[in-house]
Amino acid sequence: ATDSASNCLVEVRAAAGGDEASVFAGDLVGMYEKFARARGWRWTLHDRSATDCGGVSTAFAEVEGPGSYAALRFESGVHRVQRVPKNDVRIHTSTASVVVLPGADETDEALDEGDIRVDTFRASGAGGQHVNTTNSAVRVTHLPTGTVVSIQDERSQHRNKAKALELLRQRVLGAKAAAAAAARSEIRGKLAGSGERAERIRTYNAPHDRVTDHRCSLTAPGVPRVLSGEGLEDIVAALARMEADERLR
Repeated sequence: ATDSASNCLVEVRAAAGGDEASVFAGDLVGMYEKFARARGWRWTLHDRSATDCGGVSTAFAEVEGPGSYAALRFESGVHRVQRVPKNDVRIHTSTASVVVLPGADETDEALDEGDIRVDTFRASGAGGQHVNTTNSAVRVTHLPTGTVVSIQDERSQHRNKAKALELLRQRVLGAKAAAAAAARSEIRGKLAGSGERAERIRTYNAPHDRVTDHRCSLTAPGVPRVLSGEGLEDIVAALARMEADERLR
C-alpha cells in the first residue's frame, strides 16, 4: 500500500467542542463524500455514530478509485472550525480529527487469527432502536493495536463478519504502511501528522468566510464551497505541489 493505492480508508472523529464538534465532523464526512463522488470514486460509509444534535461522533468510510489515497492522504490531522452555532450568538472553536489510510490490496499479508476478537450484537438504527432481533451486527478487534471495526450493513452475520474482517485487515495494514512511509519521508510525516490536537492542519473560519491550510499557507475563499467538496480541489492541488517542490530540494 503506497501513495498510488487505488483505495483508502477515511476516519473522522469529533474532538474538542462538544455538540458543535460533532456537527463539524458530520460536515467533513459530507465534504469527503462529495469530493469522492465528483471524482468518480466509489464511496462506502461503513460505520457512523450519530449524535442527538444531528452530527457524528465517529464515521468510517472506504473510498475506491484511482488516485483516491494520493489525494485524500493530505487530509490526515486536526481540522479546526470557527463559527457561530445554531441558537447561539458567540463564535465557537471546535475541532475534528481525520485519519486517512491506504487500503491494503488482496496480495498483502493476512492478520493472525489469534490476534482478533469477534463480538456480535444487535444492529441498531437511528436513535438507537434495534432494527432486528438477532445478533447480526459484528464488531472485530485487533488486540495488538486496539483497532476496532463494527459492521451492521447486512442482515447476515456471516456477511457482516467477512466485511468487518477485511476492513480490519485494511486498517491495520494501512496504518502499518502509512507509518513506514512517514518514517522514510519527513515530508510525508509532516503532512500526515499524528492526529494530536496541537497538530492543527486547517482552519475553517466562517466569520471571515475563508479556509486556511497551515501547511502550505493557502487561504481559499468560501467555507461552504470547501465543505461542498468543490473548494477542496484547490487545497489538495496546492499540497501536492508543495510536496513535489520539497522532494526536488
